Parts: sequence; C-alpha cells; structure tokens
Amino acid sequence: MKRLLALVLALLVGVHILSASESLRRPAAAIEESLLRLAPRGSSVEEVLRAIEAKGWKHDFIHETGFLKQEGSKPMEVVGKKSIHAHLGEYGLILKTSVDAFWGFDGEGKLLEVWVWKTTDGP
Repeated sequence: MKRLLALVLALLVGVHILSASESLRRPAAAIEESLLRLAPRGSSVEEVLRAIEAKGWKHDFIHETGFLKQEGSKPMEVVGKKSIHAHLGEYGLILKTSVDAFWGFDGEGKLLEVWVWKTTDGP
C-alpha cells in the first residue's frame, strides 16, 4: 500500500512539473502573445511589474536602458528607453532550456514590445 501511495504521489508530482513547463515549451512568439495579453502594449511599467509578480516570476530592477534584441540572423537592436527582464522558468532534463522575457518601454514608461529569449545549455 505504501508503494502504491508513493507511486501515485510521484506520478502526480511528475505531471505537475511537466504541465508547468509545458507552456514554456511553446514557440517564443506564442509566449510573447500570452505576455501581451497579461499586459498589452501601452501598459505602464507598474502594470507590467504587477503582472510579473502575480505570476511569481523572478525579475530584476527596471533598467534605465532598452533591452538588446538578438534574433538569429537579424541585426541586433536596442528596444526602448527602459526595460525589465524576468526569468520565466526552464525545462528539460539533459538539455536544459531557460526561458526569459524582456519588456521594452518608451521614455514615458509605456510598453512598446515584449521579447522572449530561449537558450539551451549543452550536456
């Protein structure tokens, strides 16, 4: 009986971990869309911070510069005059993928753009 209970508990924990990371496995563009539903373009810095904190994501301070957007073969660009970075989570066992988001704001503190950056560590 104890083994069955331990097995069921382990299965439930495993399902919870997989479902929590499942949303992070979506393409970056899909995650960006969901972040914009939480705080649409034009939102204030404070509104974005409230949305980040409500989700429990770790974020750092408000940067007094925009963020550096780096997308494959496209030229790098600085987005905004201020920015926020948050770590949304990670997934994978052997090849761990970290998912981070950046919010760029104009000089008046209004949201311009959200960018999701995924990085995968090698074994």
